[in-house]
Amino acid sequence: MPIYEDASHGGETVKVENSRIRVEIHKRLTGWGWAEIFNAAGQLIAVLDHFGEVKLPGLAVPLHMEAQKYESERGESGQRLTFPVKLTSLSEMAGASSFKSWFKLPFTEPAIEGTVTLTLDFESAILRMAYEFKPLAMLAVRYLRGPWLKVGASSFGAAKDDGIFPGVEWLVGNEWSSGTDWFQHPWALRVAPHPFKVAAPLMAISYSGTGIGFSWSPLARVSSSQDYPQPVYASPNFIDRKNNHIMGLMLPSVAWGAEENVLEADPPLELRTGSIVKFEAEIFLVEGDSLDVMVDWVKRHGLPEPPEPRYPLHEALDRIGRAYNSNLWYEGRGWGMNREGYGAAAPAEPLFLERYIKEGHDRETAKGLAKKLEWVRGQPTYE
Repeated sequence: MPIYEDASHGGETVKVENSRIRVEIHKRLTGWGWAEIFNAAGQLIAVLDHFGEVKLPGLAVPLHMEAQKYESERGESGQRLTFPVKLTSLSEMAGASSFKSWFKLPFTEPAIEGTVTLTLDFESAILRMAYEFKPLAMLAVRYLRGPWLKVGASSFGAAKDDGIFPGVEWLVGNEWSSGTDWFQHPWALRVAPHPFKVAAPLMAISYSGTGIGFSWSPLARVSSSQDYPQPVYASPNFIDRKNNHIMGLMLPSVAWGAEENVLEADPPLELRTGSIVKFEAEIFLVEGDSLDVMVDWVKRHGLPEPPEPRYPLHEALDRIGRAYNSNLWYEGRGWGMNREGYGAAAPAEPLFLERYIKEGHDRETAKGLAKKLEWVRGQPTYE
């Protein structure tokens, strides 16, 4: 029987596993699927909450992508389960519940169909996920969620050793993401930042010696005409007010017009008939903390090659030197931006100047800076 308490169970379960990870996929009363993820010791680490979730305008209840069957195969890449999914209609939900009397049915036929593929490596603790959805009619949605992971759900809850959302968060102990250490609410919100603010396409949480990572391709095409999936990170899960942590991907994306840190689109996102929506991600476990998760990801994926520099080194140094020799210099005061309280001019020596004066390609600039440096060093120490 499942451990997770926030989903119905239709009595069927299928699992994929190796010596390092076990994934149990369950069928709801209305169809497959949601999944529980266990580490090598058999501890429940996280729950994959659905195979896609859609929120329609004017409807309080989100709808899930679910399947009535699945196919299982073993290939070169691992153990694969493929689920042909469709958006569960409200009539189907009402038929499987006691709420039929108050459901208002905006459609009775499936409005979206597609496939969800879960592939577990034979030996590594890596679960690869591919979601592909095709709208069958024009549909306006508040959001479309892809892989949506609830770490600690029905197990260790909101406890953690640490968590990393690279470039955005590095949390230790009971620290909150989107915390107000440096900014007040709502300016502190970082739950769904612009994807370009995320330094590496990875999210992590660790607890009691197990780290779980969630990664994706940051440049991926997620719809027929749009790139960049939207990452979402909440530790603890203040999105649902639940005792766990959230790591997931969704649409719309801030990269193409959605408001930052707002999880429902207004106006709604239009899904066009025949368009394709894709999410690809991987969930993986490591022994250690969130930094070990990140190191594991870097070892497997590598780091991007640095771009070509905008200027050759000597030209770049000359440009910096000329700035210090002109608009950043204030006679009788020193270098700075001349804004009181922030960058005010002062005889504080820029660290690169002495070497630049010796090696400077632009000799006129080097000579000018040598005179300024002489003046600075002849003054008392600036406090």
